[in-house]
Amino acid sequence: MKKDLTCYMCDRKATSREHVPPRCLFPELKDLPVGFDFRKNLVSVPSCAAHNSEKSKDDEFLMFLLSTAQRGNIHKQRHFSTKVLRAYRSSPSSYEAFMEKRRPIVLQREDGSEVVTAAFEVNLERFNACMHHIACGLFFHHTRDKWLGESRVVTDAFASLTGPNSEEVHRVMRDGTRQIATALEATERRGENGSIFQYKIHTAGPNTHAIHLLFYEGIQIAVLFHAA
Repeated sequence: MKKDLTCYMCDRKATSREHVPPRCLFPELKDLPVGFDFRKNLVSVPSCAAHNSEKSKDDEFLMFLLSTAQRGNIHKQRHFSTKVLRAYRSSPSSYEAFMEKRRPIVLQREDGSEVVTAAFEVNLERFNACMHHIACGLFFHHTRDKWLGESRVVTDAFASLTGPNSEEVHRVMRDGTRQIATALEATERRGENGSIFQYKIHTAGPNTHAIHLLFYEGIQIAVLFHAA
């Protein structure tokens, strides 16, 4: 680590390198079939302790949240049944805390059949902060500039099940996510381990950027940077 490097998120001295997105989202070699390796050429950026090791609980929160999302491929399912369940058994109280107001619900599959599963409230403030960190890391990786402003997170990964306008809220988020994905359709998709994570970066002006994140080939999240 060079002495003159500072953190990708602040002006403190960098003491380590932070993986963006967190390394825990990528399955370990021991949990994969022979011939698969999804931890090759991961993106990392210089980081201070506050924006790396001290946010390890946020990384665990994000790993759990994405692995329990409805969308995603077989690698997401395998990641949940191996690494995530091991972590849950090791520290059940920590993972129970991620599931606020958990309750059973009945969902209808596309074939008309029903399945009983669990729903819980997502801490959106914490989730948005996790996405902001990832987007800032990717922005720094590509531009070597730091984004010190705020961001807006748009995703249809979570369904709004309560409230008088829950269906409308979900529709707006779904349409917004699709519109951003369509607008960035021609933008180069990046990521060495596309089955786990891919991303796109688009700059519309000196202070306007869109970063599209795709986890496990099914979970879409857009992070928008804009400063007046």
